[in-house]
Amino acid sequence: MKKIVVLAAFFLLVATTMAAADVSVTGNVSKDKDVTVKEGITITKDVYIDVDLVVGAEKAAEAESFLNQDQTGNFACENCAEKTAEVVGSIVGNSGLVNLNQATGNMANQSNAISFALDTGNGNGNGNGNGEEPAPAYGFAHAQTGAEQVMVRNEIDTVNVIYRDALITDSINDNTGIVFVNQAVGNISNQANILTVGVSLNGLVALAEADLGQQNASNLFTEHDTKKTALIGGLEPGEGGSINGNTGVVGVNQSAGTLGNQLNAVNVSAAIY
Repeated sequence: MKKIVVLAAFFLLVATTMAAADVSVTGNVSKDKDVTVKEGITITKDVYIDVDLVVGAEKAAEAESFLNQDQTGNFACENCAEKTAEVVGSIVGNSGLVNLNQATGNMANQSNAISFALDTGNGNGNGNGNGEEPAPAYGFAHAQTGAEQVMVRNEIDTVNVIYRDALITDSINDNTGIVFVNQAVGNISNQANILTVGVSLNGLVALAEADLGQQNASNLFTEHDTKKTALIGGLEPGEGGSINGNTGVVGVNQSAGTLGNQLNAVNVSAAIY
């Protein structure tokens, strides 16, 4: 019994002595870090400007154009009625104002209307009236355009028309200014070009108004074996052409069809201070 106790004490001593040994530990640590930053900026700004101008106009330019065209209760009966309207190599290199209306059938209103008003004041600014420069003044410019085209209760009966051609070839090129063209080869159609301009030099206020109306109602047309062509181009494919190289205002209406209103309207008001 005593021997067993001594032996157990010996093993306990040995174990205690081994536990007191030094231990060195070496390790490598790898670390990856991803950083994502999202930033959103929203800026909202409202600006309200309210301006009241109370002045007495000392000069003014007023231009008005009013046009009414009406085709009502017409009857056209056609058999073998071939027609051609052509503008070839024309309206080229003009300066200023050019108007052309061309129609070969049947009931067609065509119009070109121009209204221009210019207020220049009273001289060169010192009141001597020599026209060199507009005098400073409160000016007002107003341009107003009104147009109405009506096509009501018309009847058309067309049979066996081999061709009906509206052609504009190598034309309306390199013009400077104002060019208006209307071309109609079939049957009941209104066509119009309108230019209205009001200008006040050394002015403060400009007002432009346009009121346009077109109506087609209760019309009857019957067509059999009819061929129509509307062409704006050049005599040779890929060469020449039309309505190229112009400077200013160009308005063109072309119709080879039966019932149709066509209108180009330009309305300009300017106060140049």
